[in-house]
Amino acid sequence: MTDSVDFAILKRRLEAFPDSDLGKGATDADIREAEVALGASLRGGYRAFLRSFGWGGTGDIELFGLGADVPQHLNVVTVTTSERREAQPPLPSHLIPVMNDGGGNLYCIDVSEAYRDECPIVFWDHEAGPNQDPEQVSDSFTVWLSQRLDDQ
Repeated sequence: MTDSVDFAILKRRLEAFPDSDLGKGATDADIREAEVALGASLRGGYRAFLRSFGWGGTGDIELFGLGADVPQHLNVVTVTTSERREAQPPLPSHLIPVMNDGGGNLYCIDVSEAYRDECPIVFWDHEAGPNQDPEQVSDSFTVWLSQRLDDQ
């Protein structure tokens, strides 16, 4: 896995896609409120994404987030709360979903594994049961999103 990706470069790449649908960004107050609701610190590249865009994506990439203009189905607090309370198996409290794969599985930030202000991205398989050890797919949000954009 790549060691790091500069968020400023990633931001320009996201904005350059002709079909990008991006929010206006989340405030620091929005982020703090979400952290309290989620019981987790949102840091690193995902925090930068929230500040810059809040939510959004391009093509088949549809990222959960925050902000005054976030559609309810993409609100990370709403989605996380629902996945923790209503889904079977329930999503563990140390995972924060950032994207659904379209089949009910989730790409999540694993906040229990922070390293240098970044958390890895893991794949939560909704059919694998509650005791699964989610597969790490990237060292960080920015590396993961950059790889997803490469596939567009």
